[in-house]
Amino acid sequence: GLSTLGVIFNPSEVNSMISVEKMRRICKENGIALVEAAASSVSELPEAAQLIVSSNAEALLNSADNVMSSGFPAVIKILGPASIPVFTTDSSLLSQGASGCVGDDYRAWGEQSGYMAARVLAGVPPSAIPIEGTRKSIVSEPSQASTRAAAALQRADPWKLVIVAYNNTA
Repeated sequence: GLSTLGVIFNPSEVNSMISVEKMRRICKENGIALVEAAASSVSELPEAAQLIVSSNAEALLNSADNVMSSGFPAVIKILGPASIPVFTTDSSLLSQGASGCVGDDYRAWGEQSGYMAARVLAGVPPSAIPIEGTRKSIVSEPSQASTRAAAALQRADPWKLVIVAYNNTA
């Protein structure tokens, strides 16, 4: 199974730190080493990606990080030749080279938010509207993972372990 997972994150972003803290906990619970590389700007991403490669990470998980999303091509440029698959919670990164994704469907989320706003405009007090997570996710299973990565990802329930439980904001 997967023994080493990499993550590149911006320590200045609260959303990124919440994701990394969840990854630390889940990796520890499952005996997976987590290689962490901090990048506070897009210009620091190549060095962070090189750290992931030199640490022999079998995969990289990207979630809730604006720096990574903005500079994603720079990361793929380094991890791709090293045959390290990159999984994300942002489906827009699939077209930029991500290997797989489990994440919110932003269009559906916008529609869901619109319905909530319409209820407020119709006179329902915001305090009477429950906070809810997104109802629809996008799932794209790995398509271009290397043989090494594919072998590493052979787990009984890789999505639950690697992405779904981690992505759960509850």
